[in-house]
Amino acid sequence: MTTELTKQNDEAVIRGWIFYDAECAACVLSRNRAGRLFESYGFRWVPLQTPGAAARLGVSDGDLAMRMHLLTAEGKVRHNADAFGVLCRAVWWLWPLGVLLLVPGFREVGQVAYDWLARNRYCFGGRCKLPTKRQPDRWLPLVLLPTLAILLGSKLEPWVFMWLLAFAIYAGCKWLTYRDALTEGVSAPARTRLIYLLLWPGMSLKEFAGPPPIADRTAASMHLLAAISKTLFGAWLVWFGVHGVADEAWLLRGWVGMIGLIMMLHFGTFHVLALALQAAGFNARPNMRAPLLASSLADFWGRRWNTAFNVLADRYGFRPLKPLIGPRTALATVFLASGLIHELVLTLPAGGGYGLPTLYFALQAAGLFIERLALVRRRPLLNRVFAWLVLLAPLGWLFPPVFVRNVILPMLQAFGAT
Repeated sequence: MTTELTKQNDEAVIRGWIFYDAECAACVLSRNRAGRLFESYGFRWVPLQTPGAAARLGVSDGDLAMRMHLLTAEGKVRHNADAFGVLCRAVWWLWPLGVLLLVPGFREVGQVAYDWLARNRYCFGGRCKLPTKRQPDRWLPLVLLPTLAILLGSKLEPWVFMWLLAFAIYAGCKWLTYRDALTEGVSAPARTRLIYLLLWPGMSLKEFAGPPPIADRTAASMHLLAAISKTLFGAWLVWFGVHGVADEAWLLRGWVGMIGLIMMLHFGTFHVLALALQAAGFNARPNMRAPLLASSLADFWGRRWNTAFNVLADRYGFRPLKPLIGPRTALATVFLASGLIHELVLTLPAGGGYGLPTLYFALQAAGLFIERLALVRRRPLLNRVFAWLVLLAPLGWLFPPVFVRNVILPMLQAFGAT
């Protein structure tokens, strides 16, 4: 064992040794695919079956076989998700993922997920099942684009930085859902795929390519009128309503403009786009589904508010985590992740208010658990009042004053609204 490591150390500067299971087909496949990448950053691969590996790592033979291990050049030993985090932080374009694995909550989830994978890597007859073939580039945009946006952030106006980072995350998620849909056999014409990627903000190609809702001309006309009205009202708030607020009430001016932008874009323009795509034969479900009619927090977050994000949260968060850590912890983790995403998009460009968006979404998760209690659940009116109190009372945490001052007001000024 010592001889092998010494021989490798003579060849180049070594940062560590990755101990992998050479008798597991999937492990070998992963080593073959990622081998050169991590080797180029100074890491070398060593089979767990190498004589003396357990003693060198300071683990029992049982622990040796159940984990992936990383021995750093400084003599420190890392296991499973911790080892993967160290490897990611050594590669510039994987660095955000490596940092994420240091965050409390994500670190524990990563460990649980990796332990489950390690336990189940052997399947039939002692042989490891090969993983489902997925395109290796599916996660790259979601890592690279936000990273590039963050690197450029210091050179941009805060409001430009916000939009750039939001679009980077959106584009990465869009590409991820697109590649996974194709891998799973979703068939769609090139025109449909192009419109899904470039025009539709939803996050399910399978749904978008499905049969459109049954046409009802009267209802469609009413919906279109409502969508156009919301767009115009939002525009009025931005370019006229803001002027009606005194300069000294800068926080109120910012909120009026921000509500106008949300109304114009999310509630108005996206609704018009959905109706236009439905008329063209696509199954374009509006992202906002009358959230003001929500009867509970579960109804608001699960069915009515930003259904595009709901698809992502369910598919890549709740469903994979539920069998590993249980439904309650999985739900709390998804809301924590939402808080961290909003930290990136809101407080990072604002340069302050850190932790408040995460606190807001933590409160939403707690509210979901509370409204399941019989005292609240069996009283519809109380449930509705409780939901809107939890949603609206702490809204200043989601959009803190520093965000309004440093991002929203300069943006409104750039738009000619102030």
